[in-house]
Parts: sequence; structure tokens; C-alpha cells
Amino acid sequence: MIETRGIRSEIELREATRLTLEAFSNGGSDEAIDRKISRVLAHPSYEPGRIRVRMVGGRIVSHLWIIERTMRLGSAEWRMGGIGGVCTAPDARGQGHASALLQDALALMRQEGFDISLLDGIRDFYNRLGYAVIWPHSHLLIPVEEARALKGDYDIRKISIADIPTLARLYHTTWGQRPGSLVRQKAHWRWFLEVPRPAWAATNGKGRVQGYAIVSEHRPDEVIELVAANSGAAYALIRHIADSLGDRSETIRINVARDDPLVRWLRRACRVTLTERTAPAGGWMARFVNLEQAMTKIQDELSARFLRSPMQDWRGRVNLVTDMGAIALFCRYSRVVVRETAPTVGYTCRIPQDRLIQLVLGFRSVEDVAEDPDVAIPEIARPLLNVLFPPQAAYIAGLDWF
Repeated sequence: MIETRGIRSEIELREATRLTLEAFSNGGSDEAIDRKISRVLAHPSYEPGRIRVRMVGGRIVSHLWIIERTMRLGSAEWRMGGIGGVCTAPDARGQGHASALLQDALALMRQEGFDISLLDGIRDFYNRLGYAVIWPHSHLLIPVEEARALKGDYDIRKISIADIPTLARLYHTTWGQRPGSLVRQKAHWRWFLEVPRPAWAATNGKGRVQGYAIVSEHRPDEVIELVAANSGAAYALIRHIADSLGDRSETIRINVARDDPLVRWLRRACRVTLTERTAPAGGWMARFVNLEQAMTKIQDELSARFLRSPMQDWRGRVNLVTDMGAIALFCRYSRVVVRETAPTVGYTCRIPQDRLIQLVLGFRSVEDVAEDPDVAIPEIARPLLNVLFPPQAAYIAGLDWF
């Protein structure tokens, strides 16, 4: 008997956790399982029904976790379902269990009203389920010897739970309008800081936190996330991390978006290597779950872009026909209104949903998407789509990776 469902007991949660650890860390000791279960249960969005498993003869052979978060697109917010911990037992691979589990998760997310889904996946698998690449893996590398010479007159101390309001303000200032960034509540911050890893705050002469850095618990030369109010605070944090490394590494790696202020600050202070890595069908990927709902939620953001553009007086209708249905963008009175409707009049664009989400998140331009053989975008509609969906550096901050 084959069954796809949520976990129903602590025993099943333990079995699913053991499967995950064996798949990703080559071992599932009782102590490691206990730690992992404790983290899962403490997550702000944990619900047993979102730990999905594939049962064969009463045994769990495949598993995933739906992680609910709120994703930003400028001023708009989407209800996002992150897919994490996807794994299948070695002796059950190649039998369609993971695909069935993903289809089940998508159906559950549609039922529960999610807008989009996001994951960091292996190559050439998730694209078959409608997921498309939406931003690169990117990081900075700087030489440790040059990091030790950075100038920044700030004190460095360990982060505490009492710092959360200040950390949240710093995060929001840097990440608040970036497409792809996730909203963080106090509960998320507490969950992040409960992991025993190096976490440093840079304070000024008045003791006020001006920046923070979180270092990987597994790699002391990898900075998961660094946010600072100014270059001096950033330099002080990086210098401290470099000093703490001793001779264990020749470089420091910082996970960062290509247009983060940190990139330009470091470029004028030391040697910097910025690396971006993408695959045609792998890495950070997303897809729509409820297309019309998701597009309706961003109509105020689209209106703001329209109003700021030279096209603000243009009136008309552009239809977006996808494999998930058709929606229309009505432009009038300096506003964009989204409606789910058949393309009866106006300019009709045929764009599969996986290309549309790449366009909406700014990963690909209108002209680039239009080159795909299964896409048709009339020339007359392209100026408006360029205004509504400009290329942008969408990204997700390091602490939010799953």
C-alpha cells in the first residue's frame, strides 16, 4: 500500500528525521535526530501536516517539509511555501516517490492559499514540476590578510536575544524592498539565534549596534549573513572574523547579493572576488501556486512602477496567457489592475508560468524571455512589461536559506 500524507505521530517524525539526516549528513545518530527534531518543532511555522511523507508498506520512503514564510516584492507580500529536506531512501529512488510527494505538497499549498513556492534544488528535477531558476548562488571572497587590515572604529561583542529589535531594524533597512527577501518576525530571529554558532555585533562609542555578522557553525571562514549600517561597522566585523580564523583559511567567504552595499564598500578597501553560480534548471527556483491570487497581491507595486514611468498616461490591456490560466493587466488612470479573465481584447502574451515568475522577480528581462520558443510577446506590449517587470537582483538573505 502506498500513501502520501502528513506525519501522524512522534515516531513518524523521528523516522522522517532519520531519513533526512542519512540523506544529507551521512548519519543519523539518536543525538543528531533529537537536535533536528527540536529545531523543527521550534520553527514558527511548524505544523505536523506540513511534514509530508510517502509511505510504502507502512515505511517512510520519501519526505519533505513545507516551510511557510512571507516573501516581499517591493511593497507587496506573498505567502510563500518553502520546500526543504526533500529526500528518498536509497533503495526507493527512481520510482517516482519524490515527484508524487512534490505534487502532493503543491496540492496542499493550493488548498491552503499559498501564492508561490520556493526551493533550493538539485539540477534537472524540479523544472519538471514547474519550478524555474529565479536568482543565483552568489558570494564574496576576500583574502584574510587584507581583511585583517580593514579599518573600522567599532567594538565587537557577541549577539544576545536582547539585540533582536535592533537586528530586525538593520535587516529591514537593507533587505526590506529587495525582491525575494523574507519578512522576519521576532520568533524567526529567536529561532535563528538559538543555533550555537558565532554571531557578532559591531557597536559604536555609545554602545549602539551598527551591524551584525552570523558565521557558519561548520565553516568558520563562511559568513552566512552580514548587515551593517555603514562601511566602518562592516569592516570591523570582517576584521574580527579574520582575526579569529588564525591560519585555518586564506580567504573569507560572505554570502551576499551582487548589489549589496557590502560589495561596493569592500571593493574600495581590499581585493574582492564576486562569484555568481546558476544552472539552467537547479539552485534557487520558484513557481506560482495560485497565479491570479499572487498577481493580484502585487498590483499596488505594479501601479507604483507604472506611475513612476514615462508610460503613466498609457491606457490599455495586456493579457498574460499561461499554463495556469489567463490574467489581464488593465492600465488606466495611472493604475494597474489585475483580473483573471479570458483574453478577448487587448494585447495577448503567451508566457508559461515558470517564465512569468522569472520575469516578475526580475531574473530575466522581457526581451530574454521573449526569445524562448514557447513564448510569444508582441512588440507593442514589451514597453509596458519592461516598466512593470524590470530586471532586478532578487535574493534571499543567508539566515533564511533552507
